[in-house]
Amino acid sequence: MMTIRTTRCALVALTLAVLPVTALAQSYPKTLTATAENTGAAGRATAVLTIRIERLMEDLYFKRLGDALQLNGYQNFLPALRKLPAIGYVQLGETKTDLKYARERAEKPRLVLGTDRPIFFVGAGAPDAKPRAGYEMGVIELDLDAQGNGQGTIAPAARVKRAPDGGVTVDDYGGSLIRLSVKPAK
Repeated sequence: MMTIRTTRCALVALTLAVLPVTALAQSYPKTLTATAENTGAAGRATAVLTIRIERLMEDLYFKRLGDALQLNGYQNFLPALRKLPAIGYVQLGETKTDLKYARERAEKPRLVLGTDRPIFFVGAGAPDAKPRAGYEMGVIELDLDAQGNGQGTIAPAARVKRAPDGGVTVDDYGGSLIRLSVKPAK
C-alpha cells in the first residue's frame, strides 16, 4: 500500500510540475508591449518596445549554446547564437532585431530572451562613451503573470559570460539594466 501511495504522490507531483510549463509553452505566439525607463546623468528617457515571440527555443539549441559558452566563452557563444533560427523579434521604433533565444526558467515564471545583435547602445553618443566592440547582443528578462503583464529588465547591448556558480552573467554596455513594464499588445 505504501508503494502505491508513494507512486501516486510522485505522479501527482510530476503532473503538477509539468502543467504550468506546458500551459506557458502553449501560450505562444505572443506579442508584448514593453515600456523601458532609464534614468541617468542626462535625465530620464522612456521608449516603447514591441516583443514578438513565436515560440520558445528547442532544447537542442539551448544545449548547444550552453556548451559553446562553457567551452570557449562569449567568442564561441555569439557565433552559435547567430546560427540559430529567428523565433521572434524585438522592435524599437522601425528597427527589428531577431530573437534567437527564448527560455522560461522553472524556478520562477521568468522569460529570458536574447537577440543576436544589439538593440540599442545607451550612452554611446556621449563624448566619453566607451567602445561598442564586444557588446553584440541584447538580453531581456521578464517576470509575467498568466495574462502577460509584468516587469522586467533589458540590457539592450550586452555580452555574457559564465559565472563562477555555473550560471550566466550579463555585462551591459550602458552599465546598468533598464527597467521594463510589460503588458500584452493590443
